[in-house]
Amino acid sequence: MTDTGEKDERDLMDEALERLEQAIETRNAGEALNALKTLDWEDQRWAISHLSMRRLKLLTLILGTEDAAKLLSHLAEAQAVEILEELPRPETAAIIATLSRRIAADILRELHEDDAVEILAAITDTNDRLELERRMAYTEGCAGSLMRGGAVTFPVAATVGE
Repeated sequence: MTDTGEKDERDLMDEALERLEQAIETRNAGEALNALKTLDWEDQRWAISHLSMRRLKLLTLILGTEDAAKLLSHLAEAQAVEILEELPRPETAAIIATLSRRIAADILRELHEDDAVEILAAITDTNDRLELERRMAYTEGCAGSLMRGGAVTFPVAATVGE
């Protein structure tokens, strides 16, 4: 016999999923975000995994670049890659450019090489593109892929205590 609390939680998740699906079908980004906000990140991953690819693609497009990037950054890498592979290249490039450089490079490494090259070429900010290319040159998870570019300087007279 299941615990009443578990049943209530599952009912809430199912209701949120239904609200999300309805919002997607009516192309209502605000309602889609509201449905997602009722779930924690783990439950959002669950809900996303229960959407068809058609609905995932539509959700990503109606959310807009910033919200889509925020959502994808909290998904499992494989889920994010699967969604981005289905989007038109300009939208994918805009989302990739909005993600943190580490997450963006990790996702680009998982795409087919031709797709990654095409997406990188569509990123209009030269500094963003070069930083992603630099990060992608390193194996995922190694120090080089995690480092930030740039240098930190201190005055000559500075001490460790300062």
